[in-house]
Amino acid sequence: MEKSSEGALVMDTEVKKVPVLGNIAIGAIEPKGRVEAGEISDTTVDLLAEQMSQGRQYEEIDVDPGVVNMLIPKWCVDGRSDPGSDQQAPNAAGGTYSLVVAEALIDAEILVAQGKTSVAHSKEMFEDLTSNGYDIGGHTDDHATTEKCGCGACDRMAEIISFIADKADEISEISATLGVEVSQELIGKIKAGAELLIENKYVSTGPEMIQNIKDVTKDESHVQTVRGPHNEVVLGINTKVGTTLDRGSITNEFGEQYQAFNLDVWALENGIKAIESNEDLVNEKFVAGVFYNIATAAVLAGPSLRVVVNS
Repeated sequence: MEKSSEGALVMDTEVKKVPVLGNIAIGAIEPKGRVEAGEISDTTVDLLAEQMSQGRQYEEIDVDPGVVNMLIPKWCVDGRSDPGSDQQAPNAAGGTYSLVVAEALIDAEILVAQGKTSVAHSKEMFEDLTSNGYDIGGHTDDHATTEKCGCGACDRMAEIISFIADKADEISEISATLGVEVSQELIGKIKAGAELLIENKYVSTGPEMIQNIKDVTKDESHVQTVRGPHNEVVLGINTKVGTTLDRGSITNEFGEQYQAFNLDVWALENGIKAIESNEDLVNEKFVAGVFYNIATAAVLAGPSLRVVVNS
């Protein structure tokens, strides 16, 4: 996401001047190459981005309004779909694993002292969440191997956490454009936590982490199997409480060549409040969760990925 000297987003795409992820991004998932190959259209990418910024591709999650605060990240930001799972639920990188990493970045010293890995840590967290009535989840995909689960946020968690350690200042600039201002002290704490986690081999394998969801829930429906290739062209940052991206609607209107990542920020905040009661630590872990989601996008996606906010 390119920024001016004041840190604001630079509207630098030519068609409708939709913000892009920009030079922080080092991944391969982006529209540019497919546009150049004639597979998709820049104009259509920007139309989808515009619609998402207006909330047109979002839908309300079917729950009683009184329990919206119980909705925490279950499914991933991944733009692909599982045709066998029609349940809509909030999105964040790695599904409920966004909460695990958010806590780990802040509580790194404690977790390292206890010898915890991401599987051992998440097992405790997921058991607590499920016993308190929260719904957890994650995903694999239809071409996962024994070494990889098919969720980039889990399979590449160590790389993403290392990216946070290396790029914490740049990530904080992006978070500020999304309305999440971060103090230098907290940036330093998150950076140090990331370094400590990597040094002490906190991250388990993707398949181990996904199996952990199945083991805790004793229900395989808590793990989606998404299908096909990554065709994401937009990252949606959704702040509208009780809603999430309707991937089927995007496919119906634009076809399978256009997909979107989606982060339900409101549900990430719910999830942090579900795992932490101290107000100061809630803020720190929420920021850490936002950092993890920005870093995941930067590691997986390329510079031309559009970024829009639905508020």
